[in-house]
Amino acid sequence: QSYFVDGLDIGDKNILSNITEETSIKKETFEKFITQENINKINQKVKFAKDKQVFGVPYFEIGKDFVSGAQNSIELEKIIKTNLN
Repeated sequence: QSYFVDGLDIGDKNILSNITEETSIKKETFEKFITQENINKINQKVKFAKDKQVFGVPYFEIGKDFVSGAQNSIELEKIIKTNLN
């Protein structure tokens, strides 16, 4: 809502901190979490996912194949069987 309805810049730490007041997250807890060190860790994980071309969840690496996004059990079974051989 803050982004889509209210048009707030949720990339701004101060705005995010204020938004926490409307949730069950305590402002103090959020401010302890939103350190530059944690932001860097998150950015590293995002880069890793982009490098692996992960654009959906769940994401699985099965042998030499990868599955990104929801798949039915038949497709997953095919991939697993292919990689067992």
